[in-house]
Amino acid sequence: MENKNIKEFFRNLLLKTVGTAGALAIRILMSASGTGMKGEWGNGGKPCIYALWHNRQLLHIGMHRDEGLCALASASRDGDYIAAILEKLGYYIVRGSTDTNKGSYKKSLSAARSMIRTLKSGRSVAVTVDGPLGPKYSVQHGVIFLARMTGCPIIPTAAASSARIKLGTWDNFEIPLPFGRIAIVNAEPYTIPGDSDQEAEAEKLRQKLIQLTEEAEKTINAGTKTDNHSQP
Repeated sequence: MENKNIKEFFRNLLLKTVGTAGALAIRILMSASGTGMKGEWGNGGKPCIYALWHNRQLLHIGMHRDEGLCALASASRDGDYIAAILEKLGYYIVRGSTDTNKGSYKKSLSAARSMIRTLKSGRSVAVTVDGPLGPKYSVQHGVIFLARMTGCPIIPTAAASSARIKLGTWDNFEIPLPFGRIAIVNAEPYTIPGDSDQEAEAEKLRQKLIQLTEEAEKTINAGTKTDNHSQP
């Protein structure tokens, strides 16, 4: 076996291992945590676009596993591992980015086309609006473009955990720990007119997500009792 094939074999083996182990860890985490949700989820079975922060995505991933959602994973090597975990948790994966900077334009356009097809097929999508490289708590225009092109509503959603580790990454990525309280807060769905200003709509969504994040943080800090929605 050639060196290239050997490397590819072990890389694929590592991806499968990380995917299986990561998905199992998230399932155990959610089963060992008190989880609660405010606001409606599901948009009545119609396709929609869930907008969330990059650094809180593990909480959302765990809460909404096995629902058949479409998730956007970076086309980078790091994204390979996230995609492997997501697939084991029942997500449909599109690779790419919401970053509309010139260097990422082609990847963003390809991802947008895939997600438009996904929404039109009746499947909802989840987008980390400040990913993959920030700035933290910003909103890339890709999610606004997606909503305008499809007419599907955006549902802003935020999460917080009372037990977590914050990493020294660009977004202070949060890893939740077992036995904490997890709160998810969803806003009402809203549509974006096709002739709306992208910059203004991005700022509107950013402000809504900041508000929801503060509400989620207050919920866990107050020690509010939550209904357990975790799945096995």
